[in-house]
Amino acid sequence: MSKTIDVSGLPDPVVRGVQQLVETMRDQLARQPREGAPPERSAERLAILENWIRTRPTSRVIADDSRESIYAGRGE
Repeated sequence: MSKTIDVSGLPDPVVRGVQQLVETMRDQLARQPREGAPPERSAERLAILENWIRTRPTSRVIADDSRESIYAGRGE
């Protein structure tokens, strides 16, 4: 299905920007799994992500994110 966008009257830099935006969107969509993609592909990606998460270092530090600690010394 082919569609068109009317860019008549727009300056050339704007038209080029629209073209670049469309190309970027096409590239991003090409990298995403399509609807109805085989579930094993999604399972494969999930396994890759979970393996990557397991390789990340963990931290046992508990941060004090209370309002008092965040704004300490700011005159409040």
